[in-house]
Amino acid sequence: MKNQIKFLSLIACLSAAVALSSCDDDDDEPINQFTVDGESYPLQNGYHYVAEEEADENGEEAYSHVVYLTDADLELELDGGSLLTDGEGSIVALSFVLDSDELEEGEYDFDTDYEIGNVTYLDVATEYSYTNAASYDELYRCTDATLTISKSGDSFIFEVTNTSVEDEDGDEVDGGLNVYFNGELEELD
Repeated sequence: MKNQIKFLSLIACLSAAVALSSCDDDDDEPINQFTVDGESYPLQNGYHYVAEEEADENGEEAYSHVVYLTDADLELELDGGSLLTDGEGSIVALSFVLDSDELEEGEYDFDTDYEIGNVTYLDVATEYSYTNAASYDELYRCTDATLTISKSGDSFIFEVTNTSVEDEDGDEVDGGLNVYFNGELEELD
């Protein structure tokens, strides 16, 4: 009987050791996705281009940066200034104003005024595609947000927090919008 108790105790200790050693710090890593209205949508691709160079509302030289984050089913390209899609999927579209034509790390707040440091629009859509006109299942518009951009090697990290979001009917969506993306960006020309 004593041998059975020792054996069972040994099995329990080994099981606990295996269970604890299989937990990894990576388990807490954020996932590339956006969450809105209680649903999460994966993100895989990142695209960037500088849309325009002009003076902001204060007369300072400013560059309008546009970033699109999409799922694996949606690929983008620019053709003569028009955005074209291949496939249909989820998308995050955001624009922000910087004083450089290079992406810069920092924290930016939502404000539709065309001034350096502002996120001027942030929309998300599901089942999005664009050939001659935009088509989507659901569209959400941010009315308030904080965008944090950081960099790790060749990858950019985009985090959107502190959001207020409206659906396409103008109704506020509970829970706001959360976006996390960590990856390289393809430059659209």
